[in-house]
Amino acid sequence: MFNRETTALAGYRLARQDGMTHQEATDYAAKMTWDAHFDYTNANRARYVQAPFMKVLTQFKQYSQSMTYYLWRNAYLSLKGATTEEKAEARKQLVGTFGMTALLGGVSALPLGTVYLIANGLNAMLGDDDEPWDAETEFRNYLADVMGTDVAEKVLYGAGGAGLSPRISLDGLWVRDAHRDLEGDDLWTHYAQQVAGPVLGGVVMGAIRGGDKIAEGEYWRGIEQIAPKFARDPMKAVRYGVEGALNNRGDAYKEAEDFTLAELLLQAGGLSDHELMKQYQKNNAIKGYERHILERRKRLMKAYWLAYKQSDTA
Repeated sequence: MFNRETTALAGYRLARQDGMTHQEATDYAAKMTWDAHFDYTNANRARYVQAPFMKVLTQFKQYSQSMTYYLWRNAYLSLKGATTEEKAEARKQLVGTFGMTALLGGVSALPLGTVYLIANGLNAMLGDDDEPWDAETEFRNYLADVMGTDVAEKVLYGAGGAGLSPRISLDGLWVRDAHRDLEGDDLWTHYAQQVAGPVLGGVVMGAIRGGDKIAEGEYWRGIEQIAPKFARDPMKAVRYGVEGALNNRGDAYKEAEDFTLAELLLQAGGLSDHELMKQYQKNNAIKGYERHILERRKRLMKAYWLAYKQSDTA
C-alpha cells in the first residue's frame, strides 16, 4: 500500500516528467494525495463529530465518511458533471476503484450489502418461513454450482484471497459483519459494539472478554484479547502454530501442523489465512440457517401453546 509520502513523491515525479514546472508539479502531487488518501485533519471533520465525545466515538469512521462521499460523489458527477471531461474523470475514478477492489478482493469486497439486504427482505415477505434462505450464501452456492469451486473462489475473493478480501472490502465501511472472534456472542451485541466505537466497543469490551478468559484459566487467549492489535496478531500466530485454530469448544478449524511458516508470518502481520477464513464463513452461514430454524421452531411452539391455552383448535 502506498502512504501519503510515496503518493506525493510519485505524483510530483510524474508531473515533472510531463513537463510541469516545480509549482505545478507540487500542486498536482498535493491534489493526487488528497484525492487518494483524503484529509484526516480535525478541521476537515464534520461539525457534529468535533465534540470531544464524538471524536472518540467516531475515531475510525472518518475514512468511512470520506470513502462513502468519494463513491457517491463520483457516481453523481459521472452523470451530472458540469463538463464532459469532469464526467469522464468521475467515471474513470469510479470504475477504477470498483475494478481494483474486485481484482484484489473479489465480488465479496464490493458494496453489495444493500442488494443482499433487499433480497433478504423480499424473501422474508414473500418466501417460505420454513425454508431458511440468505441472499449472500445462496449467491456463493450458485457460483460454485455454475463455475466450479475453484473458479468461484477466484470470483468471490479475487487475487488476494479470503484473507485479504475483508480487509479491503467496501461493504463494511460503517458496520463490519460478525466474524470468528465473536463466536458465541449475540449478533445484536456485536452490532451494539460497532455503534459504540473503537474505545467502548473495542478496547473496553476486549478487556472484559480477556478478563473472562483469564478467569477461566485461558491466560494466553485472555492476554491476546486485551493486547493492542500490533501485539495481538503475532500472539495469534504463535497460538496457531502451537495449538492450531480452535473454537471456543476446543474443536480445531485447522490443526497446527497444517499451517505453513508463510501463513503464520502473514497472520503475524494481520492477514488471516485464506482457508481458515473460508471455513469461518462457511460455519457462519450454517449457523445462520440453523438460527433461522430454531427461531421458527420457537415461534411455532409458542403459537401452539397459546392456541392450546385458549382452546383454539383451528
